[in-house]
Amino acid sequence: MKRVLFVARTRYSLPLDPSLARKWDALRERLDVRVLAAAAPGSARSDGTFELMPALGPKSLDGVFYYLTLPFRLRRELRRFRPDAVVAQSPYEGAAVLAARVLARSNAKLVLDVHGDWRTFTRLYGSSLRRALGPAADRVAAAVVRRADGVRTVSDYTTGLVRELGREPAGVYPAYMDLRSFLDEPPAPLPDRPQALFVGQENRQHVLGIFFGVELDAGIGARGVVVLLQHGSLGVGQDQHRVERGQLAQRDRRLV
Repeated sequence: MKRVLFVARTRYSLPLDPSLARKWDALRERLDVRVLAAAAPGSARSDGTFELMPALGPKSLDGVFYYLTLPFRLRRELRRFRPDAVVAQSPYEGAAVLAARVLARSNAKLVLDVHGDWRTFTRLYGSSLRRALGPAADRVAAAVVRRADGVRTVSDYTTGLVRELGREPAGVYPAYMDLRSFLDEPPAPLPDRPQALFVGQENRQHVLGIFFGVELDAGIGARGVVVLLQHGSLGVGQDQHRVERGQLAQRDRRLV
């Protein structure tokens, strides 16, 4: 049975939620699996399959500590588990894998997952200080895409991103999704005036996409989209619109 190490920034909570457990149980039927990731608050750190890193230092520096220590934690796993392949969630985890392979003198293959445009990671998420890292991060990510032993994309769009760098994906298929919660009950009839509700953290990618470019394949003709904010503002930079915490921002605009 092949040994595969998965590495991701995802925060897991042990024991796993049943929907996530089904994913990893299915993989364990065919592979010897280990997972190196981050721990959600209150989670156990290990269960024999998962090795989770707790948050270190202040929240604003948690990501910095995670990526700075990741090559060394990967080196330990490469020496202890001796995987045949390492699957990296993004080019940034992939960069840590490349460094760890040198440190551990490992021949494990790097399989890189490309779920989206890696250039947005330093520009649309987290602190505005990330933007200063954009050019350097772009070069690192591009080098990892070129050096990976295999690349898996999830769509025509992400396939186009890797082809711009001269790579052809080894596979194109979407990430795991557990649809049982949507299929357990029959669809409810739509109201006379359908509306859509987004609840989450706002940024240009999410909020402006909902206001100006959302795709609703069901053809429900949504109007009056309502956005419930977690904190403070809509959009980023010149697109920003200030609102109070907990306030509802509404646009009565036909989107589809």
